[in-house]
Amino acid sequence: MLFRINDKKEEVLDYCIDKKNLYMGIILFDELEKVYKLFSIEDSAIEKCKNIGELNYNTVFLNNNYLFGVISLINSRNIFLKKDQFAFYIFKNIFLIIILDDDDSHILSVFNNMYTHLDESNITIAKIIYLFFNGLIINDYQYIERLQDDIE
Repeated sequence: MLFRINDKKEEVLDYCIDKKNLYMGIILFDELEKVYKLFSIEDSAIEKCKNIGELNYNTVFLNNNYLFGVISLINSRNIFLKKDQFAFYIFKNIFLIIILDDDDSHILSVFNNMYTHLDESNITIAKIIYLFFNGLIINDYQYIERLQDDIE
């Protein structure tokens, strides 16, 4: 799913993007493999996503045109599940999340919640990024608080 955000939010079905609008999206890796050239993403960044199992750490790469990162999250809802993993690309006007592993759909849920509550007025890429990562972090913080209460 890719959305254009200006005065209103609208889904972009054909990945037709321009430089004057803001975009946010969340897609599976299989979809990224089909459309990455439309975003001018380099083959090497796609290979890093494909070989995510070889990375045992979170990482961020800086490119001339975008920032690319891979993040693994301990699943605080069920620590016995494997880690949630996603990649992200940040361009001047695009924030794109790539789901690599999300068995319980937590990453998608955070994205959908952010999108639903997003106020289109005065929106920036920085605000979109903040809302997404804040949604991920706040859940971990609440989980840690519950664990601390249980221990006490």
